[in-house]
Amino acid sequence: MQISASAMAQLQIGVLGRDWKAEVYAANTNSDDLALWGSPIWKGTDESGSTISATFGTPSQYVLVYLRKVGASGFCSNKNPYRGDISEISIVDVP
Repeated sequence: MQISASAMAQLQIGVLGRDWKAEVYAANTNSDDLALWGSPIWKGTDESGSTISATFGTPSQYVLVYLRKVGASGFCSNKNPYRGDISEISIVDVP
């Protein structure tokens, strides 16, 4: 996700399903190399609830939501039984 300009903000992400694990990264440069994103600004699982709230530590323009694990779904085939869903992503001013 790209924000129009570098900003201090809070990212709110709705995640559906269970048994997921995610990380959120924020940076001022976009990269295909995860190592170049630096440390995650948020790490958690479905045990954290269904909404990820990640606050930028420094003004950032790019955000990476990395689903490291998603749970099995009865809607998927036995060959590929896993499904992860993000229902909404919003960016709000830092409180």
